[in-house]
Amino acid sequence: MRVSRTLKHRSLAVLSAAVIVGALVTPGAASAAETDDLDIAFGGSLVGTTAYTTVEGETMRGVVHRTNGAEEQLPGGGVSLGGGTQGIRFDASGFTLADPGATSGFVAELSVTPQTSQDDMATLFGAGGNLFVRLEGGQLVYGFDSVSGGSWTKHRLNAAAPAGGTGHDLSVQYIRAGAGAELHLAIDGVALEPVISSAPAAISAEAAASFGFGNDVHPAATGRGYKGDLSRIRVASGLTAYDPAQNTYQPAPVTRTVLNTGFSGTLDGTTYKAAAGDVLAGALAMRGGATVSSG
Repeated sequence: MRVSRTLKHRSLAVLSAAVIVGALVTPGAASAAETDDLDIAFGGSLVGTTAYTTVEGETMRGVVHRTNGAEEQLPGGGVSLGGGTQGIRFDASGFTLADPGATSGFVAELSVTPQTSQDDMATLFGAGGNLFVRLEGGQLVYGFDSVSGGSWTKHRLNAAAPAGGTGHDLSVQYIRAGAGAELHLAIDGVALEPVISSAPAAISAEAAASFGFGNDVHPAATGRGYKGDLSRIRVASGLTAYDPAQNTYQPAPVTRTVLNTGFSGTLDGTTYKAAAGDVLAGALAMRGGATVSSG
C-alpha cells in the first residue's frame, strides 16, 4: 500500500489516541492469595531453628525455619544469610512433590540482594532434593535431575548470575507435562529459556515437601548456602500449566495496540475508514491532501 503524496516536514496523520499505551505494574508488599501455601516478608519472628510466627497479611501452611540458627532477621523485615549451612527452609503441610502420579507443580518466588562474593554451588532455591537454582563456575544454573531404572539424567541450563549488591526478584515454575516436566525461571522481568524434559525431577523422600531459600534441601547438600539478604518468599501449589501471570514478583507489562494499519481502507473526506484487518481505536485524519490507494 502507498500514500499518493509525499509530505516533507509535515505529519501525515493525526491520531486521537496514542499508538501504543504501555505500563509496568510492579509487585508490592507480600500479599497472599487464597491458593498460596507460603507468602511472607519476615515481618514476624524467627524462633531459633524451629519455627516462624507470621504477622497479619502473611500466609504459611506448614513450617518456616532457619537451617543453621545464625541467620539474622533484619529490622523491618528480611533475613541476612551468610552462606555455608545457613538458609531458610519451608516444609509444606498441604502438598508433596513425591506423588508419582502428580499432575501439578508449583510456583516459588524470592526477592534477594546477593553479596558480591559467592561460593561455588551456592544455591538460591532448591526443592524436593533434586530441583535447584544455583551458582556453578560463576554462572547461574537451573534445572533438575531425573532417574529411570537407576540411571540419572541431568536437565539444566545456565544464564548470567544475578549481580551482587542490588535487589533481584526470581520466580520459578515447575510443572508436570504428561510423563515429563518443565522448569521455567524468570528474573527481574526476563523469562529465561525453560528446561523441558521427558522425565520429572527425582524427589528425595526426606525433602518431598521441602523448599529451600538460600540453600538446598537435599540432605547431602545443605552446605551450599547463598550469601545475601532475603526480603520475601512465596510458594503456591497446584500449578498445572506454565502461566506467567502466576509470577507475582515479576513486573507485568500492560500493553494495548490502538493503531495498526496498512492504509488499505478508504477516505471519508479527510477521515480514514479502516479496512478488514486494521486496528483503529479512535479516529485517523489525513492532512495536507494525502490520500490512500491500493497498489
